Amino acid sequence: MDRSRIMKILLVDDDPYGVDLMLEAMEGSEAMEGSDIQTQITVLKDGVEAMQYLKDCENSPTCEEPDFIFLDLNMPRKDGRQVLRELKGDPKLSHIPVAVLTTSTQEDDIADSYRLHANCFITKPETIEGLIKMLDSVQSFWFRTVVLPGAGISFR
Repeated sequence: MDRSRIMKILLVDDDPYGVDLMLEAMEGSEAMEGSDIQTQITVLKDGVEAMQYLKDCENSPTCEEPDFIFLDLNMPRKDGRQVLRELKGDPKLSHIPVAVLTTSTQEDDIADSYRLHANCFITKPETIEGLIKMLDSVQSFWFRTVVLPGAGISFR
């Protein structure tokens, strides 16, 4: 796998403060500092926007779908559970890894997320330091250890 390609991340979260904190943590992540891995982050504020974006990518030869999705559970219009159900039910999109990233610690939310085929469930750390540490772990595993589909593999 070409480790120098740009990893396209979709962040779906309706909380502007949380999004700003996440973007700040991504900039401060040690795993990305001096790394050959570049990231391109697209931020969307709810599930309706996320599914429209993914469907637009699915139907456009020029749009590149995300390599990885951070998905909040509790959002207006269409929540994370609905997005997971739609996304993982679509054979053209179901291969995209999804990390549920939420403030919830509820057992039902955890169980529902995995039942809907989330690839992992992460409770949002409360500090910037905690977010950076979490991102370092996610980046190390998902962008360095795991082999993700590359630009040469098509699911369309």
